[in-house]
Amino acid sequence: MSIKHPRILAIDDTPANLIALGVALDGEFDLQCASSCAIGLLQALEDPPDLILLDVMMPEVDGYETLQRIKAQFTLKDIPIIFVTALNDFDSEVKGLSLGAADYVSKPINVEIVRRRIRNLIERENLRKEVEAHRDHLEDHVLERTMALADANKAAVAAHQAKTQFLGTMAHDLRTPLNVIVGMTEMAQMLATDPRQVAQLDKVQRASDELLELITRLISSTADKSGDGP
Repeated sequence: MSIKHPRILAIDDTPANLIALGVALDGEFDLQCASSCAIGLLQALEDPPDLILLDVMMPEVDGYETLQRIKAQFTLKDIPIIFVTALNDFDSEVKGLSLGAADYVSKPINVEIVRRRIRNLIERENLRKEVEAHRDHLEDHVLERTMALADANKAAVAAHQAKTQFLGTMAHDLRTPLNVIVGMTEMAQMLATDPRQVAQLDKVQRASDELLELITRLISSTADKSGDGP
């Protein structure tokens, strides 16, 4: 199984520089070359590389303008870019970094320094992607949990409303026959002459009154809570 090397896109209008970079990076990186901004941007859009080495001094469109065009593309804006230039003045370096370059190396190229900087930037970019993927996973998980909690809350509200409706209906249904029992008990008490019957009817009357009062409170409670959640 072949090892997949990080892909580097080198944009430089000088073929000799591209050949030198190819030799220097061979074995550790897969190098793709472009001799102009237009060609490099097209190649990057077709197959985004892991890192771009960009020459500053190029005809027609220089490295600064090329960098801005690359950063303007959504699929390319996070790709680390290293400026490669013969310019050694401080202002040029500041300008490149302010435009979004990740690093700056001077010609003639020190191969080991360039290798190390490329490795560092690719490792940093891989770490950023991992963090971003982890963040997206957490966001998806939070969204799923939020939706699940919302569904559970809806179910709880529905269950509470069903319970309230059931208790209210049951209380109403019980009160009607209980009123009949209370009325019949009162009539029986009026007609009863046996002390034992009177005592038993009194117990029935008290129990009926207590049950009727409980049902009345239940009806009142369910009416008050009919619009509330659990």
